[in-house]
Amino acid sequence: MVDRVITVELETPVRVVEQVKVEVTPTGRGWTKQLEELVAQVKAGRVYDRDLSEIAQVLEDVRRAIEGRPGWQRLLRRKAMASQRRSMYSRW
Repeated sequence: MVDRVITVELETPVRVVEQVKVEVTPTGRGWTKQLEELVAQVKAGRVYDRDLSEIAQVLEDVRRAIEGRPGWQRLLRRKAMASQRRSMYSRW
């Protein structure tokens, strides 16, 4: 027979491990993979139609920013000159 009950409170540390997804902004060549993933999602219909206009606007901004880079302009000139050289010698 129990004649009394004692309540005891204990504080014990508990280790909790959680996985948290952290978005990391790509840099350099990492953007190519991200843009390829966007292409795949758009083609597969996994992007809402309501979001397409905003995505298109941002992509247009990216295009304009790339065209404004001096390095891009130099690359385009080099490619054009290489193409002209090839066509100049292809006649022979």
